[in-house]
Amino acid sequence: MKPLKGLLRAWTDAEARGDPAALDVLLADDFRGDGPEGFVLDKAGWLDRHRRGDLTVDTFVWIASDVWVIGQAAVAIGVQSQIARYRGRDCSGVSVCTLVAVRREGRWRIVNVQLGDRAF
Repeated sequence: MKPLKGLLRAWTDAEARGDPAALDVLLADDFRGDGPEGFVLDKAGWLDRHRRGDLTVDTFVWIASDVWVIGQAAVAIGVQSQIARYRGRDCSGVSVCTLVAVRREGRWRIVNVQLGDRAF
């Protein structure tokens, strides 16, 4: 469980910094990100939000409420809070966030981030 918690902490820190190089290491090649307004991004698209400067993050916090590990897969459910802008438009808020990770070749990688509608 400790390596998985490290992955979750590293992901939160990388998103808060808007760090595509750090995220590249944490996300699986077959990563998919699903957003609250219907967007679906593959790994390159997720990283490009930061590379191009489309997403500007002032604060980003993610707190897991439940984490399940089943064999080589893990599901973490939590709440994400951010103050951010996407292409100049405010996208701040609090959302329900589900993160799915798999252990491959001895390392945990994130394969999916699912952001729900604004929680509050």
